[in-house]
Amino acid sequence: MDMNGNIRMLSEAIEKEFVWKCSDQRGGFFIPVSQMHTKHLFYTWLMIWNHAAPVELRIWFNHPYVFDPFYTKEYMLEAFRSMYFELKKRTDIGFKMREVITRIEANYCNTIYKKVLE
Repeated sequence: MDMNGNIRMLSEAIEKEFVWKCSDQRGGFFIPVSQMHTKHLFYTWLMIWNHAAPVELRIWFNHPYVFDPFYTKEYMLEAFRSMYFELKKRTDIGFKMREVITRIEANYCNTIYKKVLE
C-alpha cells in the first residue's frame, strides 16, 4: 500500500466515532460518545475502569457490573480510550471528576509502565 492509501485509512479511522451501547429495559441503544452527557460519559468511563482495574485501584466502587458478551475486551478497551479523549475535551467537568481522571491517568500509566518493565 502506498503512502496515500495509509493516510486515507488513517483519516477514515479518525472520522469514525466510537459508539457506546447503553443498556436499558428495552435491550439498549447506541450513542456516539460525543453525544453523551458529561456525567453519563464520566460514570460510564469510571465503570469500565472499575471493572478492569485491580481491586486496590478501583474508585467509588460499589458492586461489579455484569457485562453481556457484546462487550468484548477489545470493545471495552476502545470504549475506555475513546471516552477518555472525549472527557479531556469537555469543559464542564467538576473538581471531583477531574481529580478522579487524574488518579486514573496516574494509575493507568503506572500499571502500563510496570508491565513494560516485566
